[in-house]
Amino acid sequence: MIQFLDDVRSVDPAAVRRSMRVEPDTTGDKRWDALLAGIAEYASLRARIPVPGWATAPGRFLKRFWFVIEDLLGRPAPGLATLSFADSPPELANRGVFLDRSSLESV
Repeated sequence: MIQFLDDVRSVDPAAVRRSMRVEPDTTGDKRWDALLAGIAEYASLRARIPVPGWATAPGRFLKRFWFVIEDLLGRPAPGLATLSFADSPPELANRGVFLDRSSLESV
């Protein structure tokens, strides 16, 4: 995911558009499918290209909030969840996916 976003910054918008034109197969988990759609929207807006249609399909939005950090840690983490709620990019938060913005950047 981070490598993809790094690549978006370094290639021309037409290449970004081509890379996201085809809807990816489902991961089998609605949460990760929503995350992928959010990343597609996030990348599209940064590349100044239209958001792919598949990324805005109703099935790409969660009915219940998902705090990615809690899944990664395997336990509740209220403090970290609060931080991710406050700092999640809108392209993810609008889908009910909360991930700290710094998780989308190379170090």
